Amino acid sequence: MKKRQLSVKEFEIQKALGLISAIEEYTIARTTDNTKLLRLMATSGIMLLKRNILRNPNIPEGLLYDLSYDSNDTISCTALQIRRERERAEMTSNEFLRQYERGIVPIKELAMLASRAQTLGKILAKLATDKNIAIRNMVARNPSTPAKTLNLMLQDKSEEVKASAKVNPNLPLSKRKSDRPGEL
Repeated sequence: MKKRQLSVKEFEIQKALGLISAIEEYTIARTTDNTKLLRLMATSGIMLLKRNILRNPNIPEGLLYDLSYDSNDTISCTALQIRRERERAEMTSNEFLRQYERGIVPIKELAMLASRAQTLGKILAKLATDKNIAIRNMVARNPSTPAKTLNLMLQDKSEEVKASAKVNPNLPLSKRKSDRPGEL
């Protein structure tokens, strides 16, 4: 079960009362998806806290931009590196989509992308419409497939793809209901 995220107010109160240790604060910085809380933590002068914020996969682009101008060289260089990696990944995905549209991507690469958890949502959305049932099924099972794509996959002509989409954790519970009584 996913741990409940702290609001900015709850964090400030618990921090002021000394209820959050430094280690817990670093863990929150690495894992929260609350962008306001990340921004608040980034105003800290504690370099180790900022380094943990930079390890958070949910760090918004604007905060990365701000941290790339941090007074600490280590923080600013790391933030710049992350921004460049994101730009490279975006450029790579656009190139992939162009090649996919032309039909020149090998099936092995499609299968690898369809099953990799790090694959971007827009690529998974494109692969969800592939003519190959095995590729669509891998996309339906991928833990990174966005809920919007999974909703569309529930209308797939393949029962196997529909079944895989129904059990994906990104699909809202209300959409996971089975046609058979006694099952989810």
